Amino acid sequence: MNPIKFRKTIAWALIQTGILCFFIFCPFRIPLNIPCFVRYLGFLFLSGGILIVMISEISLKRNLTTTTEPISGGYQVTSGLYHFVRHPMYSGIILMGLGFGIWMNDLIKILLTAGIFIFFDIKSRAEEKWLEKTFSGYVSYKKQVTKKFIPWLY
Repeated sequence: MNPIKFRKTIAWALIQTGILCFFIFCPFRIPLNIPCFVRYLGFLFLSGGILIVMISEISLKRNLTTTTEPISGGYQVTSGLYHFVRHPMYSGIILMGLGFGIWMNDLIKILLTAGIFIFFDIKSRAEEKWLEKTFSGYVSYKKQVTKKFIPWLY
């Protein structure tokens, strides 16, 4: 890989790490008046997000990378959660963030989750360009699995 492409793929990983660290360690908080039962629903979202991330990692096996470029010698994954959305790991992280924000009764965390969603949407576009170049079947996979993060919606 040439140095410019390498810097771009590493930049995505560093930005992602920075965003997620800011989410976790954000010193600001705006409390909401969320009913207790809704906060428990947030905990279920958090737990479901963790489960989605774990299942996605298992499906990817050695293909897992934080950069936008597929690993050398990797293969296209289309089974498991990848049968329903193209980026289930991002879906899981977004669900975790939303659930954590609701559970912790924190508007800042909920708003930061919207930012994480936007970041992953932009990152997935760059990632999919690499996937189209690397895997001959990726374009037809995109036509088959039309949603990026949320089945039947987006």
